[in-house]
Amino acid sequence: MKKQILATLVLVISVFATATAGSKGETDCSSSNQITLHTGFSKIIVDGNVDVVLFEDNSQLEIRTFGNNDAMAATSISQKDGVLTITNNRTKGEKVLVYVPVNQLSIIEAKGNSKVSSAAVLLSQQLTLVVKGDCKFDIRSTGNIDVVQDAEVEMLVEKRLTSSKPAAQS
Repeated sequence: MKKQILATLVLVISVFATATAGSKGETDCSSSNQITLHTGFSKIIVDGNVDVVLFEDNSQLEIRTFGNNDAMAATSISQKDGVLTITNNRTKGEKVLVYVPVNQLSIIEAKGNSKVSSAAVLLSQQLTLVVKGDCKFDIRSTGNIDVVQDAEVEMLVEKRLTSSKPAAQS
């Protein structure tokens, strides 16, 4: 199952990279980057004009980013004391797309015009989503999800339960 998810993610990244490359004139404006982390993290803070896609993977600590050169220049990724921070100081325009491998994530805090989603079901036992601003979450998890809002934020929460029944074998 992990290999299938990883293969799907690699395919999505490849398709996205090919689509953003386009013609020769567009290639000069688009870029991608790979950041290797040396330790894990249990909390992610996302702020600004950025889309973050999380996928469960405990074997790699490589974050991949995609976007135009201006948006990439306005984006910073840092890690300190078990907290990964992804920030883009632009308020509009093309978003930067960031793929982040996670393992036992416990807190996701989002603010600004950010969106955080999961490519597949995350294996966290307890996950807390902290909403601070005009952000969006699309998270699937095997454990409990708590949603905490900042005092001045309006929220719309949609909960979808899916059951995974094993396929009948003949």
